[in-house]
Amino acid sequence: MCLEQERHLLRRRLEEAKGESEARALELQTDVETLRSQLEEQSERARRAEREQATLVSELTAQNIRLADQLREASKTEDQLLTEIKLLRDKCTLRSTTLQDHVSSLEILRDEVQLVSAQRTELERRSLELREERARAVSALEEAEERAAALERLSHEAEHRAKAAEQE
Repeated sequence: MCLEQERHLLRRRLEEAKGESEARALELQTDVETLRSQLEEQSERARRAEREQATLVSELTAQNIRLADQLREASKTEDQLLTEIKLLRDKCTLRSTTLQDHVSSLEILRDEVQLVSAQRTELERRSLELREERARAVSALEEAEERAAALERLSHEAEHRAKAAEQE
């Protein structure tokens, strides 16, 4: 009888251990599924951030090209205006007409210089705006890159936790 009781006791312990083992296995399986879900969410966020970053890079590149074109055009316009001023000065120098003609030419030149000065001031202001806009764009790009790197680190950590959980 003692042997039967001991056998019965061992069976009961075996069933309890088996039940605990199954419960632990279910718990671990649930943990693995949770970690996989979190990993998928992290991966999706990282992919979304990469798409956003690519879009931002593309937009900033296009904007940079546009700003460079505008700056070249402004420089070209400034060169044309300076050439016109030189031509006007040359014409004024070559003229040997009456004093009134000289006064009139000087007034025209002064007006042209004022116009060119105003245009140059406007070009310099626009150039400054373009440089500031470019600096903001570069800053936004750097922030996007930092966000993408942070999301990628989170994704790697989640993958590592998921692998560790599967190995347990």
